[in-house]
Amino acid sequence: MPVGDISPIGIVKVPKSLVQSMTRWVSTGHANFMSGTHSQTGEDRLHFYTTSHAPVLNDAKDLDSGAINDGSEWVVWTEYYANMSGLLDHWKKGGESGMLPEFMGMTTMGGGDAEASFVQPLKVTHEVNHLSPTDEKPRASLANLAGASQLLVKFTVPKDQIPEAEKMIEMHAVWMKDLHDKRTMLGRDITFEADEELLYYSAASCPALVNQMDLESGKDPEGKMIFVITEYYKTKKGLDKQWAHAKEMNEANGSDFTLAQMSALEEKGMDTLFLQPLEVKASINWFGLGEE
Repeated sequence: MPVGDISPIGIVKVPKSLVQSMTRWVSTGHANFMSGTHSQTGEDRLHFYTTSHAPVLNDAKDLDSGAINDGSEWVVWTEYYANMSGLLDHWKKGGESGMLPEFMGMTTMGGGDAEASFVQPLKVTHEVNHLSPTDEKPRASLANLAGASQLLVKFTVPKDQIPEAEKMIEMHAVWMKDLHDKRTMLGRDITFEADEELLYYSAASCPALVNQMDLESGKDPEGKMIFVITEYYKTKKGLDKQWAHAKEMNEANGSDFTLAQMSALEEKGMDTLFLQPLEVKASINWFGLGEE
């Protein structure tokens, strides 16, 4: 149902001195703004929203590499709207709220030290959604994701590599559906314990903009595309297990699996940003509510 959602993302690399202030702005102020002003019904409806935090790792792709010594953190918020009109309404409401100057003042855009970037207007092309109500789980849309473990990967792809990146995303989505819906991999059944379950997965893409904060700034003249993979697990145990399966698939399939495909594209100029293990601090889950 939400394939086709518009999913803007805010990503902030926060120095230790600003972590407390940024946490208050995002996980309290922004989260309350989202829940208090956005709708679960109508064309502009919000489906899903999270704020998450993670220490900056020594090796972003290695969960065991440990946090860097300077105490900096990633602060991320992720939104899913039913239509583009929801994103436009969000920016209008944000401007009217008066919240943006405080945020901008903490970032390098306004003289502060936090490095902020936005990704929009991402459109969801693939998903595995265990947050929508079903006959077996009629109350799934009421799930609170606070404490869940999130992985977010952003790929910025040069124009010439876009077809290869699209193939990588397509193959990754098929694997995720096999692993988390069919529960199979490499010809065998796969079991996830209750605290390891995948809650939600999406893959989305959009053209890079001249100014990612300005929807009217136009497409990047070099023709770059941005792809984002987002995964939520009940606990970090699920994310750890996912990485174990990914490494096994990479050994079995070599160049035909995501990790190898990613490395090959990086050698050709693709930029990859891994954010993990993000811990969800606040969430809104309105999947399945207010649908026509």
